[in-house]
Amino acid sequence: MKRSLISLLLATAGLVSVASAADIIPVSYTFDQPTACGTYCYHDEGGGQLTDGIYGVEGWAADLGNGNAQEWVGWNNQPSVHIDFHFGSAVSISEIRIGTTQDHVADVVLPSVAVYSSNDGFDWTLVSQLAVPESSTNDRPLFGLGPHATLTLSALGIANTSYVRVALNQSLDGPWTLSDEIDFTGTAAVVPEPETYAMLLGGLGILGVAVRRRRRSVLCA
Repeated sequence: MKRSLISLLLATAGLVSVASAADIIPVSYTFDQPTACGTYCYHDEGGGQLTDGIYGVEGWAADLGNGNAQEWVGWNNQPSVHIDFHFGSAVSISEIRIGTTQDHVADVVLPSVAVYSSNDGFDWTLVSQLAVPESSTNDRPLFGLGPHATLTLSALGIANTSYVRVALNQSLDGPWTLSDEIDFTGTAAVVPEPETYAMLLGGLGILGVAVRRRRRSVLCA
């Protein structure tokens, strides 16, 4: 009886601590450099374009019916842009994917990337870097409708952090850096349902009664 109760409690505790691997969407983010206007304005209009699931195409000038305002966020003549993501609770991140594009090395160019983690949003630890050499082989048609480039940093091993910084570092020549989405994959603790707490508390109560009865039987003996 006691062993079965303990097994029940262990199973219930497992429900509380279960984690699932999936794409993780940050609660919010900020960046430290102002966005800019060129052919279009590349502002983060709704404050969530980098995590809204709306993707652009390889040609930043392609007509998608909305002036690209819903796809690209862009910075001009900014050597480095820090985008700080807040997840609201501790998460573990294994992969980050940055959607970006390039037309030629004197205009819009693929950035290099550095990733940092933090528990408080103030003290940052460098986790990984991806150097993207400046090259015309990355050029894509200005009006192309094909898929754009994705810079992927894998096997990151970021564990139990609440903040992640993605730094987009500009090339020496190209003045523009564009991104449409930054996606995260990892694990987050599952928030238990109220009935899970009830099961756990009920199990503890039953176990307490069983222990008291066991003690009484020992004393009587």
